[in-house]
Amino acid sequence: MVQFKFLKTVSTNNSVPLTVVQAGELKKKQQEERDREMEQKIVNEKERKLLEKEQQEQDRAESRRQREILSRERMQGEGLQQAKDDKIDINTVVDGFSAVALYDYQKDEDNEIDLVEGENILNVTDVGEGWYSGTNSSGLTGLFPGNYVQVSDSVTTGPNAVEKAVEDSMICAVAIVN
Repeated sequence: MVQFKFLKTVSTNNSVPLTVVQAGELKKKQQEERDREMEQKIVNEKERKLLEKEQQEQDRAESRRQREILSRERMQGEGLQQAKDDKIDINTVVDGFSAVALYDYQKDEDNEIDLVEGENILNVTDVGEGWYSGTNSSGLTGLFPGNYVQVSDSVTTGPNAVEKAVEDSMICAVAIVN
């Protein structure tokens, strides 16, 4: 004799009757799908926040760069205006330090000045990050790299200006080492 066992059926949205086992499997799959969706939302939110943070950092860096450029341009403009207002004689020492160009330097940007080896630079001020501002022998005021000059608190002139500046820097170097 054959026995038949009837399983309880559950109706679904499809109106197809399912067994209890099939319904349990379906619920399990639906829960797994919801879990995957939730995990993806979390990952997407983390990625969005990371991208947002990176964009903010880039915006801050660009803002700093723009402020630096404006500061250099303002400094150059103020220096040029000061030279015009005061009719600076570049053969005299003005406020700030002086320097002697150790090497030729050609400016890369409009707010910089050209340097000629042995040239005296007046009104030298440190503007940070290895850059100085000063007035060259042509009367132009602008920025230049600090590693191209020897800064002092007096002007060294004459044919041996570069040698004197190098000698002074060697004396300073020896003093620092000892």
